[in-house]
Amino acid sequence: MVRKSKNDTEYKKILSDYSPLLYKGEREIPGLQILKFFCAIFVILIHTPSYGKELVMPLTRIAVPIFFMITGYFVLEPSGEIPTPRLRKTLFKTVRLFLIAVAVYIVYYMLISLRNPEIFQRTIQTFLSFKSWCNLFIFGSYPAGHLWYLVALIQAVLVIMLICRMKLAKWLWIFIPLGFAVNLLYGKYNFLINSHLVPNNLLFARNSITTALPCIVLGMLLRRYEHLLPSTRTVIFTTILCLILLYTENIILYLFLPKYHAGDIVLLTIPCAVGIFILFLRFSSVHPAAEKIGKLGKHCSLDIYVWHMLIFSVASVCLAKLNIHGLDFIIVVILSVCLAVFLYRSNLKRFYS
Repeated sequence: MVRKSKNDTEYKKILSDYSPLLYKGEREIPGLQILKFFCAIFVILIHTPSYGKELVMPLTRIAVPIFFMITGYFVLEPSGEIPTPRLRKTLFKTVRLFLIAVAVYIVYYMLISLRNPEIFQRTIQTFLSFKSWCNLFIFGSYPAGHLWYLVALIQAVLVIMLICRMKLAKWLWIFIPLGFAVNLLYGKYNFLINSHLVPNNLLFARNSITTALPCIVLGMLLRRYEHLLPSTRTVIFTTILCLILLYTENIILYLFLPKYHAGDIVLLTIPCAVGIFILFLRFSSVHPAAEKIGKLGKHCSLDIYVWHMLIFSVASVCLAKLNIHGLDFIIVVILSVCLAVFLYRSNLKRFYS
C-alpha cells in the first residue's frame, strides 16, 4: 500500500524496535482477541433489552467498526503489501458462513411460522419475492438484519481485491473520508442536507462502502504505521477525551432531535474506536482470565455475533412465558457463548472456517 523505505535495514530495525509483533509477522495479538470478545458482547447489548442500556449505547456503536478494523489489521503485511491469498481465504470463509447462516435463519423462521397459516403464507411469499433476495445479497437485511455485517465484509473484500488487481491499492485510503462522510450525512447528520428527515434509514450506514471498507482500510493503516503511533499515555488521554465528547455529542443530538434515530455512528464514534483499538493492541496480560477471554474472542466472537439473534428469538419467547423480565441480555450472552464454544469444541466450525 505504501512505498518502503530506501534503507531496508533501517526500516526493519524501526519496526523491530517499536513492534516485535509487526516485524516478526506473528498473528497472535491477545489484546485484539480480547477486544473481539467484548465487541461481540456489545452487539448483543445493542439487540437485546437491558436495564441502563441507553447509558452505554454510544459506546456499543464502536463494536462493528472495530470488527472491520481488526480484519484490516490482520489482512495487511508489515511491509504494506496486501496478500491476495489472505484476502481470498477471508472471502471464502465469510461466504461459507453467510450461506450457512442464511439457510439456518430461513428454516427457523419458516418453522416458527407454521403455528399460524397466515404468517406462514406471508413468510413463504417473502422468501419467494425478488425484493427479499435483493436484500439478501445486496444489503444483507434478509432473513436477519444483523447479517449485513457478513455481506458488507464480502463486498469490501471483493472491492479490495479488484483495486489491488488494478494496481491502485495506494488509493484505498480515499474510502475513509468518503465512506464516513456519506455515513454521517445520510445517518445521524442527515438534517444538514435534508429538511425531511428519514428515520432509521440504515442502508446508508450498514453497507460495504460507508462502513466496512473505511474501517478495514483504517485497520490496514494502523498496522502499516503502528511504529508511528503516539505513546500509550497520549492514547489513553485522547481516548478519554473522545469518549467524553462522544457522550456530549449524543446528548446534544438527542436534545435537538429526540425522535430521530437514523444511522449508527456519530462524529466521535470512529475516533473512540481507534483509540480503544490501539489500547487493546498494546494490552498484554498473563492473567488466566485474560487468556481465556482472548481464546473466546479468537475462536468464538464471530459465532456469537452470527447466532445471538437466533438465541434471542427463542429465549425471549421462553422468558415471556415464564414472566421473567430484564434478563434477556444476560441470558442471551450466556447461551450465545455456550453455543459458540460448543461449535468450536465439537469441530462443527470446520464447515465454514
